[in-house]
Order: sequence, then structure tokens, then C-alpha cells
Amino acid sequence: MTDTVVLLMLATVGWAVFNVAKLPVPSFLGTLTVIGGLRAAGINLPYAPAFIAPLAQTLLGIYMGAKINSDTIKDLKNIVVPAAIIAAWSIATVFVLGLTLYKFTSLDLYTAILSSSMGGLPEMTIIAMDTNSDLGTIIVMHMFKIIVTITFFPIFINYCAEKNGEELNKDIGEGEEQELSLFKKVTEVVMSFCKNFFLPNYNLIIRFLVSISIAGLGGYILTYFGVPAGFMVGAMIFTAIASVSGVKVLAPSGSAFNFLLMGVGIMVSDNITEETVESITSGEILLPLVITAIFVFGTSYLIALTIHRLFKWDLTTCLLAAAPGGFTIMTTLAIKYDKSPFRVSMLHLCRIMIIKLVVPFTFMALL
Repeated sequence: MTDTVVLLMLATVGWAVFNVAKLPVPSFLGTLTVIGGLRAAGINLPYAPAFIAPLAQTLLGIYMGAKINSDTIKDLKNIVVPAAIIAAWSIATVFVLGLTLYKFTSLDLYTAILSSSMGGLPEMTIIAMDTNSDLGTIIVMHMFKIIVTITFFPIFINYCAEKNGEELNKDIGEGEEQELSLFKKVTEVVMSFCKNFFLPNYNLIIRFLVSISIAGLGGYILTYFGVPAGFMVGAMIFTAIASVSGVKVLAPSGSAFNFLLMGVGIMVSDNITEETVESITSGEILLPLVITAIFVFGTSYLIALTIHRLFKWDLTTCLLAAAPGGFTIMTTLAIKYDKSPFRVSMLHLCRIMIIKLVVPFTFMALL
């Protein structure tokens, strides 16, 4: 319990600083910067409680699923071709970038290919152990892509949105009160909790229990069958089915969503260590990192522009869908910016699934 309180206090400091500085997504990036920075500096901090990951994914799934209705279902046909483009790009990246790294750097073929995968790190590390690949390099390469994506993509998205005259809803559910101070936001949540605790709205309590039960069941089932981000995807699917069927599900409020972002930031910061930073800044893998950054992020932007121009989706949604890492983070940002989390999550899921299917079978053939 004490460890959790320490992390929440540090996360609140980061949120407050980023909020005052008017930086994007302060509850997430502020949390990640403070806790991740301390970890990178070698300060021993407790890890995120085990319940945060499934809870955050489940609540995100409820939020997305509650937005799905009959009109959204009709939109499924609109993501088939974009999903195919994303999938083709992902597989091409694995092998084109992998062969490039193999030819122009000191990485062996298997390490180069596994380092080039965009998603599926657990599966890639398992394959690495079976092929005598450089496991440390693969982890660092993947962490580099994830850190760069979740740190700079929100800033880049803000820049692109301003350049295109596209407005982003920075705080879901708060309308004209977007500029509320952190203190006021926290106060509102606390007051709302106290009011509901002492004068409970039993209808809301029942709706919440029904919603979390449906979402939790879906998340457990898909996690059991090994689906990536199973809790989020399962919660979204089961909540969507319930919503379309007429069940009144209850999604997190706008203020509560910021605390959800804080939890996600704490969860992601677990992956940042002093060794990670040392490996990234070491000269040995500097060239692979530079090639990877230019290739992955350059092609990601081109794919986003292609989908934007061909299918007339807003550029922010396209950038989030084509981001090279961060399934949960990009879906969270889609909700935060009031874009289409359904499209973003489905395109990311297609990418991860195709990589998980193709790469292992390719290595089976090579070996």
C-alpha cells in the first residue's frame, strides 16, 4: 500500500508540473517523465501494483465499448482496407528494415529481424532465446521505439493538428472547462466520491457493477486465449455487445479519465531502467537505433498521410493508428483527443496479430 502511495504522489507531482507548463497530456506524460526519469537515474522505486495493468485496460475497454453502437458497427467496413495497408507495412518493415540492419550494422540476421518488429515484444524475446539472438539488443531496440513513440508522438500530433487547423479535445467530458487547474480537477473527483459515498446513487452503482462485470469477463476470456492487450480488447468487445444490445453501461467520466492516464503512465514507467538508458546511449547500437528511428517513424508518417488522403480520415486518427508502438497508449490518446478509439485500436490489433503470426512461422522456416 505504501509503495502505491509513493508512486501516486510522484505521479501527481509530474501531472501538476506538466499541467502548469501547459504541456500535452499532462496526467500521462508528467507521470512518465517524473517516475521514468527517477528510474533512469538509478533511483530504486517500487513497481506498479499488479492490478493497474488489467484495471487500466478494462476501464479503457469500457470507455471504448460504451461508444460503439449500430452506427459504429456500420463503420467496420471502412477499416478493412486501412487495416490491410497497416498490416502490409508492418510485415514489410520487419523484413526490409531487418535486412538493412543486418547488412549495414554488426547485428546478426535473427537479431536484426526481431529488433525490427513493431509489437509483440514477449513473443520476439521467446524466439530470440530459441535462436541464440542478442536478447539485450532486441529489448533495448523495442524499448527505444516505445519510449520515443509515447514521449514525442503526442507533441508531434499537436503540431500536425495545429498546422492542419484541426482542433483536439484535450479533456474529454469537460467542454468549456478544459483549462481547469489540477487542484480543481482533484477536488471535483474527491467531492464527487464523497457525495456518492455518503449519498450513493444506487442506479449508478448497479450500472458500474454490471459494466465492470461484463468488461472483466470479456477481458479474462481474451487474455486466457492469448490475445494482445486481451483485457482491453475483451472489455471493449463485451461492453460493445452489451451496449448495442441495449444495456446501459457506465464509462469513466472525463475527470476520472485523467487518473486512468496517470495509472497508465505509472505502468509504462516500469520498463525504464538505468540499463535501458545506458544501452540506448552506448555507441554499440547507436547506428541501428538511428536507422530504425529514421525508417520506422518516417514510414509511419507516410502511412498515416496515405490513409488520411485515401480515406479522408482526420490526420490525428491516422497518426495514432500508424504509430509504431504503444497499443494501449495510442488508444488512450484517441479517447483523450475525442477521436476514434475503435479505428485506432482495431488497426493496432491487426498489426500486432499479423506480426505474431508471420514472424514466428518465418523463423520456423529459416531454422
